[in-house]
Amino acid sequence: SIFFRAAVREMSFTLPPTTHNADGWGPPSKDSEMIGDIPFIPFNKSDRFGRVADWTGLYSNQRYNPRQGQYAQQAGAYFSGAMRDEDDTGFQFVETQARSSQPRFTRFTRHFHNRGRGRGDGGRGQAGPRHFGRGRMQLPQRQSKYRTAIRQDFQRRQWIHRSASVEVRPSWKVIHQFSLSDLSKLEGMLPDPAKDLKVCGSIEWYDNNYDRVNLRAPVKLADCSSKSFHSVTTTEDPIIRELASEDPPEDAPPKHRVFATDAILAGLMSATRSVNSWDLSIEVMDYDDTKLVFFDKREEFDLLPVNETSREPPTAEVGVGLAEELALVNQRLSQQVLKKGGKKANPNGCGQNPFAARGEDVASALYKYRQWNLDKNVELIARCQLDGAVRNPTTNRIDYYKIFTLNEYDPRITDWRRKLESSAGAVLATEIKNNACTLAKYTARSILAGADSMKLGYVARTNPQNRMEHCVLQVQQYEPLHFARQNIALNPRNMWAILRNVVDACVKLEEGKYVLLKDPNKQMIHLYSVPAEADEDEEEEEGEEAAEGEA
Repeated sequence: SIFFRAAVREMSFTLPPTTHNADGWGPPSKDSEMIGDIPFIPFNKSDRFGRVADWTGLYSNQRYNPRQGQYAQQAGAYFSGAMRDEDDTGFQFVETQARSSQPRFTRFTRHFHNRGRGRGDGGRGQAGPRHFGRGRMQLPQRQSKYRTAIRQDFQRRQWIHRSASVEVRPSWKVIHQFSLSDLSKLEGMLPDPAKDLKVCGSIEWYDNNYDRVNLRAPVKLADCSSKSFHSVTTTEDPIIRELASEDPPEDAPPKHRVFATDAILAGLMSATRSVNSWDLSIEVMDYDDTKLVFFDKREEFDLLPVNETSREPPTAEVGVGLAEELALVNQRLSQQVLKKGGKKANPNGCGQNPFAARGEDVASALYKYRQWNLDKNVELIARCQLDGAVRNPTTNRIDYYKIFTLNEYDPRITDWRRKLESSAGAVLATEIKNNACTLAKYTARSILAGADSMKLGYVARTNPQNRMEHCVLQVQQYEPLHFARQNIALNPRNMWAILRNVVDACVKLEEGKYVLLKDPNKQMIHLYSVPAEADEDEEEEEGEEAAEGEA
């Protein structure tokens, strides 16, 4: 115990004298910066608390605020310099010869020392990581550069501002909205096979020689300006007006009836893949206990965009010109692949073309007015079009087809003349990626029309600077349902579920006119109600613009 008390007396600790600062925080300014043997550095309240002790004097935020952390820098300099000056005075290097700053192995000597070591780093005959030559970027650098390019491309695409296809008036009111992401997840039952109510028009036979067209012998696309093409909207179709005015059978339960065209229905079915804005006009009429719903389109709706879903879509002005060129090429190819003269391939009971005037040379087209039962209370009637007929060599029956085109306007981007024959699958995959919505519309129209086959013609400009002259490089044939499921991942159940969703919302509307508009910058579809006064004003403005154009 005596030794313990002696040890406690030797271990006693006496606090140094301190001063009280009544005016602020910390020691008074008049005190020395050395309080005994403890160094003191002035403290700034605006500094952020970081490290407990910064011995290097570096601060991570000097790039943006050079003045911030200046006391910490002074502290680091003090601790690293003033406190160790006495210790460093007696220290000296054993080696007094100056070191050379040049590295031992340079880019010229590296190859000399690696001679005879095989292809790897482990010596002669040993496997190791390969050297790909000077200037080749290492893997982490390539990955970082690739991620930066993807991020910049995503930011650029996010900032693309697109304009609406129609001006939204202040008097219009949003009564319903459809989310495209929600529509893409829908899936329902397929309807029963369609029933053909009427068949009209005239159709010709397909020339099988176009199946043998190749890149070594392309065929020039001829002009067909003498032919008349009709793309009539729903309410202007005389057959649809006749079907809408018919009374349903007395013993049949009342049903809501929806009228449209195959182009309108295909646009709705492939809406989830669209990027640009589009619009449809809807008219709802009360008829006894049922409702009549008419889907109408404008002329701009028939212009299919080119490279709409690509990483670098064309600008608005260039896109309109390419869409018009694609429509022209579609018309020309649909007539050029037919046999000239000879007997028609019209089915039995086929009526005359309802849109042809007397003595008018109309294009070959077969119109089918088809009916589907979407629900127990809703039936759909649509006009569908077929482009030609071909004799099936296996069954000896007549098969009807739809034909569409893919247009190459810049060979520097696609180069079909070099790639189409050797890697046709890669060319088609690129077109599916860049024109996902357009190919979905092609396929949906073929399925709605009941076509036995769908033909795709690859058409390129004869001169890249001339948008009026083209040549046919190749014609490929697909079965519509197989192409939808296997090539473009278009689910028929989802197509009909989207259509049912839109139709169910329209059947519940009151009598009046409405506009269905795809948002130009969001994945949304808005359903607007249009007042009668606004519709009359719009018709007057259109009449004035037409009068000014004629003047």
